[in-house]
Amino acid sequence: MCRIVLLIVSVLFLSVRHADAQIGAGLLLGGNLSKGDGPYYRSQHKLGLQVGGYLNFPITNRLSIQPEPQFSIARVRTLDAGADIGNSIEHGNKSLQYFSVPVLLKFDLIPQLSVFAGAEYNKLLNGNSYTMRNRGDAFRDGSKIGYTLGFEISRFYFRYRHIGDIDHLSSHHSDLHQYQLGVKWKLF
Repeated sequence: MCRIVLLIVSVLFLSVRHADAQIGAGLLLGGNLSKGDGPYYRSQHKLGLQVGGYLNFPITNRLSIQPEPQFSIARVRTLDAGADIGNSIEHGNKSLQYFSVPVLLKFDLIPQLSVFAGAEYNKLLNGNSYTMRNRGDAFRDGSKIGYTLGFEISRFYFRYRHIGDIDHLSSHHSDLHQYQLGVKWKLF
């Protein structure tokens, strides 16, 4: 599934020509603050990063659809809770690497201010890097659907990102919450 999404996004990037003035494309670069929410996570925000690109397909003068393939590193701090049972993980910082494709509905309020929201496809790339004490994978490396919402002011963006049910550590629901701040460069 990840390869199919990557192939589709690559074809879209390669097929867009500069002569198509309606369609826009660019690059994204930013930092993020992430935290895990669940019984095995400490409620500290950890610094990570994201890098990617975007395509902008206008629907009207103020409304557009914007897919954004990106790579991000979300860092979370785990606790040593339940150390006597097999489904626990050693405490410390964990770096989760995701390939994500948010598909955002973007609305321009005024020329330099936009709001957006949408669903996103997420694939954990290093899910087998962290194991539980019973040697099982600690994090779910399958595909996940999350959501993103935020705003842009000129070239700068702020967004909130959510991915649910990220681990195998407990029967409790564990989520990833992330705040992103970055800059975008329009290529055309």
